[in-house]
Amino acid sequence: MEFRARHAVRRAVAQLIGEGLIAQGEGNQYPIQPIRISVTYPGGGTSAPVVVHSPVIGDESSTPRFLPIRSIGPRQGDVLLPAEEMLAGLDAILGRRGMDLVRESRRALHGGLYLASSSLLAAASEAAWFNLARSVPDRGAKLTSLVDAGRDVSEVIRLTSQYLNALPRSQALITEVVAQAHLFRDIRNYALHPIEDGDDEDRQTWLTESGATLLAIAGRRYFVRLSDLQARLAEVNGTRGEPDVDQAQE
Repeated sequence: MEFRARHAVRRAVAQLIGEGLIAQGEGNQYPIQPIRISVTYPGGGTSAPVVVHSPVIGDESSTPRFLPIRSIGPRQGDVLLPAEEMLAGLDAILGRRGMDLVRESRRALHGGLYLASSSLLAAASEAAWFNLARSVPDRGAKLTSLVDAGRDVSEVIRLTSQYLNALPRSQALITEVVAQAHLFRDIRNYALHPIEDGDDEDRQTWLTESGATLLAIAGRRYFVRLSDLQARLAEVNGTRGEPDVDQAQE
C-alpha cells in the first residue's frame, strides 16, 4: 500500500508539472538558504545574500532524466500537420477569426483540453460556412439577412448548399462537406448543451483525446474542399470570392 501510494503521488505531481501548474523547486525540509553572490571592488570584496526560488531541472551531480507521462500510441506530432501548414491557403474561407479558432483548437489539443479543441474547430467550421455564403452570387434576402446577423448556421448551410448544387460536377463534394458541417454543428451543440439522460456515447467520443485528434486530422481536407467551392462560386460571381469588407467588419 505504501509503494502504491508513493507511485500515485509521483504520477499526480508529474501530471501537474506537465500541465504547467507546478514546478519542482529547491530546498527540502529545511528553509531555502540564500545564494551568496560575490561582489569585488578595488582593494577587497564581499558577498551579498540573495534568496532565489528556482525550479529544479535535475541534480547538478548527474544528467537530468525525464519520463513521459502519457502513452497514446502514435504521438500527435507524428499524425498532425503543424497548425500553420494546416492553415496554408485557407485565409479566404476561414477569415481572420476562423484562422485564430483553428490555432487555438490546436493549442487546446496539445494541452489536453479536448472538449475545447473540438468545440473551437467546430466554431471554425461555422466561420467557414458564413464566408462561403458571402461568396454566393445573388444569394437572396433570407440568406443575406442570416449572414449579416451571423446566426442560424444550420439554415445558412442548407441555403448555401442549394446554391452549390447548381455548380457543375460538385454533387459528391457538396454531400461530403455538408455531412461534415452538420457533424461539427452537432459536436458543438452537444459540447454546450449535453443531454444527461440520453445515449450520447458516440457524441462524447468527439470530446476525448482520440476524437479530438481525428477531427484535427480531418480538418485540413474539409476546409480545403470548402475553399474549392468558394473558388468555384468566385468564377460564377466574376470576383475572387473574398468577403465584402463592410460585411466582414459588421
